[in-house]
Amino acid sequence: MKIPSKIKLCRLILFLILPTVFTGVRYAAGQTLPITQFPLDSWSFYDTNAWTTDIGYAPVSFTNLNTSIFGDEGSLIVDSTNAAWLQYNVIEDDGTTNLTVDEGSVTLWFSPDWSSGGGPGAWGQLLDVGQWTSDASYGWWSLNVDPAGTNLYFSAQNNAGIGTNYLSVPITWTSNQWHFIALTYSSTGTVLYLDGQLATNGVGMTIWPSSSVLANGFYIGSDTNGLAQAHGMFDNIYRFKTS
Repeated sequence: MKIPSKIKLCRLILFLILPTVFTGVRYAAGQTLPITQFPLDSWSFYDTNAWTTDIGYAPVSFTNLNTSIFGDEGSLIVDSTNAAWLQYNVIEDDGTTNLTVDEGSVTLWFSPDWSSGGGPGAWGQLLDVGQWTSDASYGWWSLNVDPAGTNLYFSAQNNAGIGTNYLSVPITWTSNQWHFIALTYSSTGTVLYLDGQLATNGVGMTIWPSSSVLANGFYIGSDTNGLAQAHGMFDNIYRFKTS
C-alpha cells in the first residue's frame, strides 16, 4: 500500500534539512558538522522475503520478522515475543560500506507499536552495532529508546571501559504514528532532527566500536541477540558518509 503523503513529506523534510545537516553549519561553540556527505546503501524494504538492500546486498541473517502494508509499499516490523533480528554487514566483501560509525548520517522512518509512558518495556534498539555491556568492555554504537519510550538516545562504548550518550531528547510518541528521524555525527558535533525539526545537539564523536566488532555487522530493530527490540515498523532507512 503506497502512501503518497508520507513519501512527499519525507522528500520535503530531506529538502529542508539537507542544507543544514550536511553543509557544515555551526550549532554551538566548537561544533561544526561535516561539509559534504554522500549516500551509502538504503533500505526501502520492498523485498520482504530475502530482505535485500536497495542496491541488492543480502542480509547476514534474519529471523522472526514481519511486514506491514503501511509505508512506502511495505515496511519491516521487528516485534516478536521471541528473538527477532535483521543483520547486515557494515562492510561487504567487495568493499562496499553500509555504515560509518565515526562520522556520517542516517535517516529513517519509525512507527512504534507502543506509546510514550508505556514504551517498549525494555531498552529498544533502532540501530545497533556491537553489544552494550555494563563495563564497556566490548564495543557498542546505538540509536535507542528507553524502556518507557520517553527518551531517544544516541550512544556508544569502546572496549576500554568508556561509554557515553552523545545526545538524548525527550519524546512523546503515539502507537502506530510514523516519525522521521535524522541523525548526523562527526568529531565536531552530533545533531538529531525529529519530524523535520532540530531536536537537540550533542558533543562530537570520540569513541566507537573497534573494527573487530564492526566485522559482526549491524542490526535494525534489535540488539545482536534479537532482544532489546524496538517493537515497531521501519521504512526508508538511508545512510550517508562524509566525503
